[in-house]
Amino acid sequence: MTTPLNLEGLSLYSSRLPTNRQNAYALPGAGKAFGNKPVYDARSCGPDLTVTAEGSEANIDPNLLKRVIEFALAGGEVKAPACAQQPRFSIGGNITRFPQVPADPAGLRAGLPVP
Repeated sequence: MTTPLNLEGLSLYSSRLPTNRQNAYALPGAGKAFGNKPVYDARSCGPDLTVTAEGSEANIDPNLLKRVIEFALAGGEVKAPACAQQPRFSIGGNITRFPQVPADPAGLRAGLPVP
């Protein structure tokens, strides 16, 4: 496994960056979409970022620092992807923000083998 070459892969942050997009509960078929995928929680969505990198304290070679800014930090302007709240799931007549699988009452009877 590798870490993507991006802002969050280069440093540590105390909270999610406004450019971060996540969706642990994607709707069925969401993987077919390219680019603008809806997010589970839009609270962290925010604007583009302007970033800088300074290497004097870390003793980073100036040529390497220049390349990091150019290739990993998009020249210092990191564009935030689109951010749309994912619609709710409808599962068995229940409307919910994430898929919920209820217990099967038939499987809870005494004497049945454990699945």
